Amino acid sequence: MRLEQGLILGLASVSLVACGLSDTVEEVASTPVEDVAATSDAEQEPISARFEAAPACDSLGYDQGRTDCVLALGEDLIVFFDYGPVEDDGFRGASALTIAVNLVDDGDYQVFEETVSTSRIPEVADVNNDGMLELMVPTYLGNVNTSWSVYQQLGGGLAKAGEVSGLGLSYDDQSGLAAISARSSAVSWAIQRYRLDEAGLALVYTLNTDMAEQTCSLDQGPAFAASGLNTNDILTRCDAGMGEE
Repeated sequence: MRLEQGLILGLASVSLVACGLSDTVEEVASTPVEDVAATSDAEQEPISARFEAAPACDSLGYDQGRTDCVLALGEDLIVFFDYGPVEDDGFRGASALTIAVNLVDDGDYQVFEETVSTSRIPEVADVNNDGMLELMVPTYLGNVNTSWSVYQQLGGGLAKAGEVSGLGLSYDDQSGLAAISARSSAVSWAIQRYRLDEAGLALVYTLNTDMAEQTCSLDQGPAFAASGLNTNDILTRCDAGMGEE
């Protein structure tokens, strides 16, 4: 979803001026669910001025990764990404990413922190088809697969829904679930399906395909029993299309 920078900056300016924010980032007193990302206890540097200077994340090229930027999640939330150095991390090339979520209606901030070692840009998508955008923050890039921290909109702010690894999380029309595919080897894939609700991401199943052996196998996840899906039906479709469910 591509958003015009002017819209983002306009929303940010209106919110920041109208709400009379102080020079420090304020934390939301309570988080929407128990297992969300913890808010930062440390005082943050002023970010209101940097909203105006930061580009839209989805306007950046791949070679501009780890650049401070902003994204809008619908009409209610503006998210600012601030990349800085990692101290005593021991992971060469990592960055400390501060994610500041501006609640447009009241001007308060949530602050989350991630450690990232990839130049991929944060992305948004409606991965469970409920009309609300989720935020995907890339944290690590392997030879093929990317690790993502997934945040969903809850209680007027963001809550961490969980973590996934693969090529990209999206909504799967056929299963009605959030889907991601991860490459296991040159000839094998792990195709995962998740349920996303207020409790976060729950794995429904992993479908393993081996193109060399022409085989499919399925591992049931914790949410499989409640999904109403049938193992034999999934494997039959996999055998017929070798990974095309």
